[in-house]
Order: sequence, then structure tokens, then C-alpha cells
Amino acid sequence: MKISIIYNFNDTPPIKGTTTGGIKSEISFFDQFLISYYSITENWINDKFTFDFYVIHSIPFSQDKLKILNELGISLRQVETPLGPSSLRYHSLLEDIECDYKLLLDNDTVGLEVPNFDFTKDALIGYGGSKYNQQEWEKICKYVGLELPPQPPLKTEEGAHYEGWRIDEYVNYYNSYPDYNLFPYMNAGALLIKNSLSKPLGKLLKESSIKYHDYILKRDKYNIGYVSQDVYGLCINQLTKNWAPFEPGFNFLLSALPVVKSLVNTYPLNKISLFHYIHTSSDINLRFVPIIQKYNQKIIDKHYK
Repeated sequence: MKISIIYNFNDTPPIKGTTTGGIKSEISFFDQFLISYYSITENWINDKFTFDFYVIHSIPFSQDKLKILNELGISLRQVETPLGPSSLRYHSLLEDIECDYKLLLDNDTVGLEVPNFDFTKDALIGYGGSKYNQQEWEKICKYVGLELPPQPPLKTEEGAHYEGWRIDEYVNYYNSYPDYNLFPYMNAGALLIKNSLSKPLGKLLKESSIKYHDYILKRDKYNIGYVSQDVYGLCINQLTKNWAPFEPGFNFLLSALPVVKSLVNTYPLNKISLFHYIHTSSDINLRFVPIIQKYNQKIIDKHYK
């Protein structure tokens, strides 16, 4: 089985909506990518699947960065982004790449144990949380033109604004696996998608992101940009019902949120295949900071000395 691992980013300061807290404030997007690359190539040695690496970008890399990417054999695809830099994600899905599956990853991810991917599924997702209750999701799906998933969201409070965001689906997934039946609200840090469904998902995600942007603008008088995370799971569920979450330990979220601190501090390291350091600092997530620092030092020694 061949997997193309795809990152989408420009070598620029963080764009609107990107988390920057903790150790991420000390590491550029480009170096976060290198950390992810080296951790995966070092730790995912296996006979179940092969993988290569792609970077989708819209701004040319500097000559020194381009030299590093070429030395590592990274395939680059420069694309036009008429909707702005936050729309790069759907381009990763629309690109013609020869593989069985595409694995879309955020830069702030680190590979540890070899993942156990279920290749009988069309798509594997990582849960996040949910901003909205059932009534608001019904309105969004109607406006955007997507099917409402049958699983009720765990968020039940009234209100439809960002301060109401919760991470219940993610926590419940870890507490109930394998007996989960959860609303497909994704954390977009990782997605495994069968290549034959990649382009249809990219097209639907682009269209849905535009409509969702318009919905939020009308509802809140707020320009959210053309971000895809809020409609990611809806689009996947629209295309195929043969989706499932990754096994626990893949896209393992490191966050400052109190509700996940116990999970972050106690989950066995040998069961984590990919962690996502959304917010990681020296005073929390103590087990993971040295891992990030180790790979960061590796790239400094190899590429910047």
C-alpha cells in the first residue's frame, strides 16, 4: 500500500486561525515540517505500507529552503490560491498524485510508533470537538447543502458562537473506544483518504468552505476566512459512510485544555503513533517537549550549522 504524506504550508508567519502557543512560537512552519518529516522517516519503518512526501504551497520557497527540500527528495506542488492562504488544504486533495491513499498532516505533528491503518475504510479521521449543538448543525447543513450526520453532537448548550467550542467528541472517543458512535467533527491535523475519493472531497470541501464562510458572515458579521475544519467531517460523511476514526494514539492532541490534561499526561507513549502539538510548553506536556526538542536539534545540526 502506497501512502503520499502531504503537508500544505508557506514559509511565512502564521496565518489567521493557526495556533502559535508554547514551543510552536519558537519553531517556524518550515522547521515544524522538518521535525515531522524526520520523526516519520525514523519511526515508521514497516512492511505494511510505503510512503513519500509532498508539500503544497502557493509562495515560492527561498533558495536555502528549496535546497533542503530537494536534498530530502520532497515533491513540491505550487498552486494558485484565489481564496487566500487558508485554502491550501483542499488543493492537497485536488492534486494529481499517484498513490493508494493520501495522508494529509499539519506541520506540528510528530510520528512515533508505526500506525495501524485500517485500509478497508475509505477515510480515517481524527476527532476534535464541536462548536455547535444539534439545532445549529441543522441550520449549517441546510445552508451549505450537506447531509446532517445521524450521530448527535455531544454539545447541547444553547448558542452558536466560538466561545462555546468544546472537545467532547475527542475525549469521549478515548473513553469509549471501540464502542464509539460520534458526530464527525474533525480535528483537521490528520486525514487519511483513499486517493479515488480525494478529488471529489477536495471539490466538495472547497464549495462547502465558501458557503460556510458566507453563513458565518451573515450570522455573526465575522469573516472567518475559507477554513475547512468545521465542514471537513460533514463533507467526508457526504461522500462515504465507510469512514472511521484513526486508532487511539494517532493525531493524539496535546492541548492546554484542562479536560485533556489527564489523558495527555497518562496515555502510554508506546501506544502513540502520531502526536499533534497544538499547544505544548515546558510547564505542561512534559513527556513530549523533549521529543520535539530532540528533532529540532537534529535539524539544526543537519541543516543550519
